[in-house]
Amino acid sequence: MFNAAGLGSNVCPHARKYPMRTLLSCTVVLMLATGCTSPSKDGRSHSTVGPHAAQAVSRSDAQILSVVSAINHNEIAIAQQARSRKLAAGVGNYASMMIQDHSANQKEIERLGTPVASERSQAGLAEGQALESALAAHDADYSRAYMEAMVKEHVKALDLLQNTLLPQAEAEGVKAHLMNTRTSVQNHLKAARSLEDTLERANPS
Repeated sequence: MFNAAGLGSNVCPHARKYPMRTLLSCTVVLMLATGCTSPSKDGRSHSTVGPHAAQAVSRSDAQILSVVSAINHNEIAIAQQARSRKLAAGVGNYASMMIQDHSANQKEIERLGTPVASERSQAGLAEGQALESALAAHDADYSRAYMEAMVKEHVKALDLLQNTLLPQAEAEGVKAHLMNTRTSVQNHLKAARSLEDTLERANPS
C-alpha cells in the first residue's frame, strides 16, 4: 500500500491521473496539509476545528498519523466499491468490517492530533486509487480479486506499522494508537486469508 518514500511534500499531484477520486483524495490531502492546523512555536501541529480540539503532536507524529489516515481512506473507499458488487458469502461482511473499523480508527486519529500530509501518505493515496481502479475491472471474479488484494495490502500495512511507523513515533498516545492499529490489521489479515482460502477451495484455478 505504501512505499518507502520520505515524509515531506504537501502537494496533491494525482488530480489528472485519477479523476474519479480526485475531489475526495485531494480534499483529504488538503485537510492534512493545511486547512486544519496551526503551527506553534514548538513546531507542533494543533487542531483549530470543532469543539473537541485534537491534541498537539510533533510534526513527525502528525505525518505518521497522515499515513494511517491514508490507509483508512483507501480501505474505506475500496470496501465501499466492494459493497456495490455482487459478493460471495462472507465477503460483504468483511467489506462492512473494513468500513466500520477504519472509520473508527480515523475518529481516533482526529482525537489524537491533526495529520500533516507527507510524501509517504500521498504515495499511499495514489496506490489506493490505482488498486481501486484495478479492482473495478473485475466482474464475476471480483470477490476473489478483492480478498487477494486485502491479504497483500494488510501484509504491507503490517510491515509498515511494525518496522517504520512504530519505531518513529514519539508521543505515547500515538504509539498506543499504532499498536492498536497493528492489532486490528492483524485481525483483518487473518480474516482475509481465511476468506481467500475459502474462495480458492470453492473455485480452484
